[in-house]
Amino acid sequence: MEAEREGAGLLLRGPGCALASLAMAEATGTVKNTFAADFTKRKEDTNVRFLKIATAPDPRFKNLKCLPKSEKDEVFSEVLKEQLSYVESTETEPPKKKINLLLMASDSDNENEHALIRPALDRYQAEPIISMDACPLE
Repeated sequence: MEAEREGAGLLLRGPGCALASLAMAEATGTVKNTFAADFTKRKEDTNVRFLKIATAPDPRFKNLKCLPKSEKDEVFSEVLKEQLSYVESTETEPPKKKINLLLMASDSDNENEHALIRPALDRYQAEPIISMDACPLE
């Protein structure tokens, strides 16, 4: 059996090449099926909700092109909920070490945080998307 290279594949010629091609096709099919089954299992185990919420704050991906419009709105609603719950949790449980500093601080700061979250999220969504090469922290 002689083999020639053509492009990215291997071209077999001579007797028995049909058998070799069949064996390669079977092996390829087995690998593809194994990979597909493993990928499906991993996808089912993935917390997709978390991945969507984690992607939204990145200015390179905030347009969420991979999602339909209804899901995009849902993701940003979840981000808003997460931010509000974070503000509420930090308001109710001040750290013991900083309690003296909090006694001198104004309570209006915490009250205004609730009102400022939605407009800040709207401004963020209105900002242009940055390029993939740009640093998202700048």
